Amino acid sequence: MSIEVSTRDAMIADLERQLNDLHIAHNNVQNELAQTRDELEEVHSTLEHANAMLAAHDAQHLLEQEGEQGEGEAPDSDMDTEDDMPPLPAPPSPMGSEATANNLDDF
Repeated sequence: MSIEVSTRDAMIADLERQLNDLHIAHNNVQNELAQTRDELEEVHSTLEHANAMLAAHDAQHLLEQEGEQGEGEAPDSDMDTEDDMPPLPAPPSPMGSEATANNLDDF
């Protein structure tokens, strides 16, 4: 019986070591996730700042262009004018495509 007890005790000790190793690995992963989250927040903040700077630069560039063209002059544009655009399609029927004379009585 002593062999069975020592085998069982060895198995328990091994399982306890494995559990301890899993706890350590879990804590390491949590720490890495927290560090990654902090890094992502820093990158996000940097991107927001860069976006704001780019928007300010674009706004300044537009103001400079307007100043160069003078008041009352339309800016040069490669975009089509309203006259060049095809007409918009007709809006969909408010009844939907299934509305017919037969089911109009329901309304």
